[in-house]
Amino acid sequence: MSRHAAIELDWGDGTYTFRLGLEEIEELERKRDCSVFELARRMSPQVASPRSGDILDTIRLGLIGGGMAPVAALGKVRHYGERRPLHESRLVAFAVLLAAIERVQTEDIEAVLSGNDEAFEPMRLNFAEIIVSAARMGIMQPMLLSLGQWAAAVRVWNQTQGGTVSPPTDGEFEAAVARASGA
Repeated sequence: MSRHAAIELDWGDGTYTFRLGLEEIEELERKRDCSVFELARRMSPQVASPRSGDILDTIRLGLIGGGMAPVAALGKVRHYGERRPLHESRLVAFAVLLAAIERVQTEDIEAVLSGNDEAFEPMRLNFAEIIVSAARMGIMQPMLLSLGQWAAAVRVWNQTQGGTVSPPTDGEFEAAVARASGA
């Protein structure tokens, strides 16, 4: 098992390794019928509107990706996820998603659980940057794409453009927002 994007978090009755590899991400996106970006948005402290299945499936698949047997992971989720208040598991699921998206490790994600937004700022998902980059590529609704579809679009864009996409200037951002909103 790769340790890439594996994080250790306290949850339920102990400290567990969570990891969403590509297989787990694809299963999660299939089960929840949305991208990991959308799941992260729903679970973020600013939005905080996930469905119970968003939280429980993320934790179950994170445990499996972290090396736990599927039956054991399901048992943990049933015992500590379904029987306890969901808010206790929401930030854990959010941290697991961010680790998968950003490919970070345990020490980078601890700020999520501490509730210290300033400490977490360097890792915050920049949805505006994702949307602007997508608009530059002609993709009007990037949040509807799965992680695999988004990665493929970025890979092809980078190949045809000869490198990586640099962040937009403030003017480019404002123009892209105006185009995307139909103004």
